[in-house]
Amino acid sequence: MLDLSLFVPGLFDSEINVEDTSSIPSLELLLARASQSAISEESYNRALGNQFGFLPAEQSDIPVAAIGRLIDDDKRPQGFWLRADPVHLHADKKSLSLLDASNFPLTQHDALALAACLQQSFNEIGWELEVPVPTRWYVKTNSLPSIQTTELQEVTGQDISQYLPTGDDSAVWRRLMNELQMLLHDADINQLRQERGELPVNSLWLWGSGQLPSLLERRWSRVYSDDNTTMGLSMLSNTPCLPLPLSAEEIFSDKEERAKILIVMSEFQTAMLQRQLRSEQIHLFETNWCIYLLNQIQRGRLNSLTIITRSRKFEIKKSSLLKIWKRTKMFNKHVK
Repeated sequence: MLDLSLFVPGLFDSEINVEDTSSIPSLELLLARASQSAISEESYNRALGNQFGFLPAEQSDIPVAAIGRLIDDDKRPQGFWLRADPVHLHADKKSLSLLDASNFPLTQHDALALAACLQQSFNEIGWELEVPVPTRWYVKTNSLPSIQTTELQEVTGQDISQYLPTGDDSAVWRRLMNELQMLLHDADINQLRQERGELPVNSLWLWGSGQLPSLLERRWSRVYSDDNTTMGLSMLSNTPCLPLPLSAEEIFSDKEERAKILIVMSEFQTAMLQRQLRSEQIHLFETNWCIYLLNQIQRGRLNSLTIITRSRKFEIKKSSLLKIWKRTKMFNKHVK
């Protein structure tokens, strides 16, 4: 029998149309009958780290860069690392909002051409800029930056004014970001992108600084995820990490022994930020996961199901379904 945990950040971060909730009865039943508990509201990657028992100091970054570089380079990165991800900043009269690379196409050719425009600026301060994949860029620094940054997932779609680096060296880093923006503004490849009708990459978002953490205690029999940071945390904890399946049925085996499994659904965070995808994502969750998992609990093939968001935890067992006095409520009633 399986003990299954679903990490679903963004699940309750925005409402969906009321008429759409009539077709998600399994999810609403699971939420209603579960034992619910509140947990500390945290950023996506800090909440993700908690699932692996990784708890950095509250005032420091989650070292997403070093953890992700472990996967993108397939070897243990040495030294201090920082993510420097390509983004588009959109200016209007009142704000400067950020769109991450999920909002525009970016090939490896364009990414390398853009990085070449910035390489000298990084070299002058003794840092190395690397572009292993188009949407994840890395900077190797010679010391740990004295700043606190905001995770890219938290800033996408938002006005960046409240999310710029803070700390002793924040002024230096803000000047660096401004310099990079001026260089990107003049880049020939950005002119070509605009001629093709594509958004220019006009800034880098600097975040996730630190060193690779020590090996972690293994908590899970296996993990399923397509998220780069999850893969890195799995490797650090010596846990098999498999691609995220399309449906819950794919994780069950006729010969399954007792196993403790974590499913990381990072696409919910993206869907929450891209509001137009919200209803579609909820219905896919119902169809591909909740209906089948509810059935497996009823049949006794699933020992426990835990649904974890960034602020709440729902724990369901077969005995939970007998609590018929706990009436279901519409999905939007769970939204904060």
